[in-house]
Amino acid sequence: MFKCEMCGSDSEIGETLTKVVVVTRKKEYESFQRADGTRDRGGMGIEIAREVSGHERCAKALQVELLVAAPPTPVFADTAMYTSDIAPGSAPFNGVHVQ
Repeated sequence: MFKCEMCGSDSEIGETLTKVVVVTRKKEYESFQRADGTRDRGGMGIEIAREVSGHERCAKALQVELLVAAPPTPVFADTAMYTSDIAPGSAPFNGVHVQ
């Protein structure tokens, strides 16, 4: 059992916990030397800054609210890739991007 962070009520026995990403931020990873001597070149991407957990019905409602409030934004300005393209079949992320 769990307490829904979106509505505050307790779950029913056997109900599935669902997480919704509400805030992301850009992240730049620096290059580094691995223990085996190879070099990782680093890069940039997006990481989760805040997510909420709760009932599936509350999560779906929150995703709809986020979609209406802010349409999907490109992951990188120079590409046509959207956050919904990262995980095929998953719901698109429509939360807040922080700098």
